[in-house]
Amino acid sequence: MIDTTLSRNLRLLTGYAASVSQVCRGTGVNRTQYHRYLAGQGEPSLRSLRRICDYFGVEEHEILQDPDSFR
Repeated sequence: MIDTTLSRNLRLLTGYAASVSQVCRGTGVNRTQYHRYLAGQGEPSLRSLRRICDYFGVEEHEILQDPDSFR
């Protein structure tokens, strides 16, 4: 696993959801791809990033900021 800013912040947000499956259904993002984002093995397209941010109620610039500041 590669620990990137995005992956750390996504793991934090995903912890507030009931499950990864719920997040994927709510965002329309493929579950396998979402696991790659969580593991830092890929980054979402701008469209997918916007859907993820909309789902969690955060702005794009917030999810990309330093994980310590994001908390």
